[in-house]
This record gives sequence, structure tokens and C-alpha cells, in this order.
Amino acid sequence: MNRDNICDFIQEHQYDDDKDAVLIDDQETAFIGYIRTDEGVSAVYSYSKIIDKLMDDNMSYEEAVEFYDYNIERGIMYLSDGVKPTIVHQYGS
Repeated sequence: MNRDNICDFIQEHQYDDDKDAVLIDDQETAFIGYIRTDEGVSAVYSYSKIIDKLMDDNMSYEEAVEFYDYNIERGIMYLSDGVKPTIVHQYGS
């Protein structure tokens, strides 16, 4: 699935007055679906798949977790426009 496919999928489930969903750059393989919030549709990503993708990009596990903590999770907290993405930490992983 590529970014355009994800955008199309989310747009199919949005209402006219929903805010736009914010997607995480270069994490298409970690996208697992959506949830509906009061603001609109939130793109949902798997934490373990994000870490796997970062490790595929030649990071160690520790580097991937640090990158996620500082750049992705922290970045989401500072978003002011659109519906923030949701990260799922799967039970048992």
C-alpha cells in the first residue's frame, strides 16, 4: 500500500466536515487502518511495524526506538492541524 492508497482509503470514510487526517511520512507499511474520533478519521499505525521499518532503514533497535520517541511520537504531540495519527502498541509485542 502506498501513500495515495492510504489517502483514498481514509477519504472514503471521512465526512464532509471532518478535519484532514495526518499521515506519518515514510511509514506506509506500518499503516493498519483507521478509527473515528470527534474530529474525524485518525490513521492508525502499528508501533512494532514502525520500529521494523526504521530497522529496515539500517537503524539498530535502540536507534529505531529513540528515533520513534523523539521524532514520531513527540512530533504527533505538537501537531495542531488535522486529526493526529494513532499508534497502537499491540499486546504481547
